[in-house]
Amino acid sequence: FFFFFLTICVIIMTLFSSLSLFVALSIAIVNANDNTPLGAINATQAANLVDEWAKAFSGRPVDCVNAQFLFSGDIRVYFSSNDSANSLRLSNLNRIFKFCEKEYINDYEAVEFFVDGPVHHYSPKSSTSVSKVSFSRTILFLTKNLCRISLRGITTLTYNEYHKISVWEDFFDAQSFEEQRSKCAFPFGIEEEKKESEEKKEGVDTKTEQKEEKKEAENKQEL
Repeated sequence: FFFFFLTICVIIMTLFSSLSLFVALSIAIVNANDNTPLGAINATQAANLVDEWAKAFSGRPVDCVNAQFLFSGDIRVYFSSNDSANSLRLSNLNRIFKFCEKEYINDYEAVEFFVDGPVHHYSPKSSTSVSKVSFSRTILFLTKNLCRISLRGITTLTYNEYHKISVWEDFFDAQSFEEQRSKCAFPFGIEEEKKESEEKKEGVDTKTEQKEEKKEAENKQEL
């Protein structure tokens, strides 16, 4: 009985070792596939990757943690506008995560990214693995007081050989955005309503003065 029990134990240990080896080999194969260069992207891949980018930065709230998986470790971001004060440069995933939290979560109730133009993609002649995609996009923001703001712009994304974003370039009209945001300030619209009311009052007062002057002139003629 002892030798039978020992044989069973040896068989179980052998099977366990084989299973462990199989799992280790499987993980190694998966990791090897993750590190395998995928090469330049084609038109279908470009459209899918851009759609993935837009969905990653849309939400109520935006999932900033999950969005980081779209980028390479050496990611660089350039936000440029017609107002240099609103231009911004970011590098590394930590800074992008903090920017996402501040701009897309803390300041707004919800954010939606929309690609509203054709996606153009190309690979630089100097590389067969790096690809760039350019497209027009609109970002819709819902403020904490439920006011809607839209931000149109042009985006260019550079993908490395692993189809991760290594460079994000964005150009937008900061002045238009700030004008919309100022109108959404609390209390909503009070300054605009006050200005409009004063203008109307001024117009009424002017018309009243003109009528009184006309009536006075008519009275003088009768005399």
